[in-house]
Amino acid sequence: MMILGLNTLGIIIETGLGIWIFSKAFPRRAEDEWGWKEVVNEAVLHGIIFSLIFHNFFHRYGSDVKTGIIIGWIVAIVGYRYTIVKKQMFSNAHIQKIDLVLSILEWFSVCGFLAWNYWQCYISIGMVWLANIFLPFFFYKRYKCKIYQAYIWNVFYLVTVQIMKCAYMAYKGAAEQKTLMELNYNGGMHTFVAVIIPLAVYGAIFFLTKCFPVYDVVNKMLGENKKWMVLTAIGESIILNFFTDLIRWENIAVYKAKIIIIISALIVIFIVTGLILLFRKSMLAEQEVLFMKNEAIKKQYEELRKAYEQNRCLIHDEKHRMQFIEECLENGDIERAKIFIQNAHNDMKKSKGKTWTGIPTLDFLFNMKCEQMDRLHVEFKFHVTLDRIPIEEGDFIVLLGNLLDNAIEAVEKCEVKQRIIELKIKQINNMFMILIKNSNAVLPIQKDTRFVSSKKDSFNHGYGIASVKSIVDKYSGETDFVYDKNMFQARINIIVGQEKSE
Repeated sequence: MMILGLNTLGIIIETGLGIWIFSKAFPRRAEDEWGWKEVVNEAVLHGIIFSLIFHNFFHRYGSDVKTGIIIGWIVAIVGYRYTIVKKQMFSNAHIQKIDLVLSILEWFSVCGFLAWNYWQCYISIGMVWLANIFLPFFFYKRYKCKIYQAYIWNVFYLVTVQIMKCAYMAYKGAAEQKTLMELNYNGGMHTFVAVIIPLAVYGAIFFLTKCFPVYDVVNKMLGENKKWMVLTAIGESIILNFFTDLIRWENIAVYKAKIIIIISALIVIFIVTGLILLFRKSMLAEQEVLFMKNEAIKKQYEELRKAYEQNRCLIHDEKHRMQFIEECLENGDIERAKIFIQNAHNDMKKSKGKTWTGIPTLDFLFNMKCEQMDRLHVEFKFHVTLDRIPIEEGDFIVLLGNLLDNAIEAVEKCEVKQRIIELKIKQINNMFMILIKNSNAVLPIQKDTRFVSSKKDSFNHGYGIASVKSIVDKYSGETDFVYDKNMFQARINIIVGQEKSE
């Protein structure tokens, strides 16, 4: 009973750890984000689950009966999503209860199959690639990720775990003079020591994930560095296949066990080193973003201070103007006073703000940038349908300030007649959108996922995309850039209320 209990605990920790890391790397999918892709994904997930259940546990039913039940259930799921949920034929309370039942069914089935696979101790490539094929669809239903990202993570995580298990099986097989298959089916991973060691390893991994933001690295691995993840998973799969071919049917010799253990240790070192390098790269990128944010805030502060000084001078000079007008009136020189007032009025028209949206922060930012654009003879078109700024004011200033600075830097390289910047800001329900488009004379330089300025000091004068992405990611938003040698367009979509929790 102790071994069974420890194995059950091992199932929960091993699989739960992988799911937990992945769930931290990607935000939860909101209920209002469901579309046809999510419905098809759920139908495929249930189709796989029911197929596995019938294939493994209901042998007395014929294939026609099994197929009919599976298809019927899939049709019922799709019909439920497209009729009852979409048309709100039931109350929200009833829909929530049905969704709860479906979630319990999914969790129970997923945990059951994971436990089955864990006990069988699958160590072949085919089992690693296909045994938990339902997990990517399970992940996609709950988290804002791509199915291929979930699948890559699933294979990478499983093949790494299986290589570690294979190393232990090689050690145990060499000590007991047994084959890999004998150990696999006769308790190689079902002993007390074989369970305690993985539990210790999982505890160490959990400790590392609590001390370091491993999930941020995982997000970047599955986003910016997914090709390396794929290559690593394929390489590990080849190595796992080599291990199993080496010790599958013959008693495990000591030298073979040493080969497997050494290679397994090197793989661990390689993976840990890669994670450290990615973590370091992530930290450097974060430092760069913070530096750019700080520079942007300093620039906004300097412009604010300049505007304040100008207004203070105007207030100070107003006293002298009033004294002059008072003197003209006392002397009866009305015409002279009128001319003076008219000149003062013209001066005020030149110095006052050029834009008015009703949002002070946005007006202030626009007016600062408009002064710069006027000096460069830039045609600025904007359309704002916004009642208030739906994100933190500081984030909005840095976000929009960077986008406008990028656009101004780009149009400055164009001919005067072609210097155009178009900006649209709007909010529809809980979707906050920014679209900025500018003319362009030079194709932007892109290094990895970062745009680099053509200026010599590219670090301090970069396009600011890294800072933009950092702020948008904070609110679980999306960035999209389209560009060629004539045009650069940036589109920002943020679902208000979806800010990531730290």
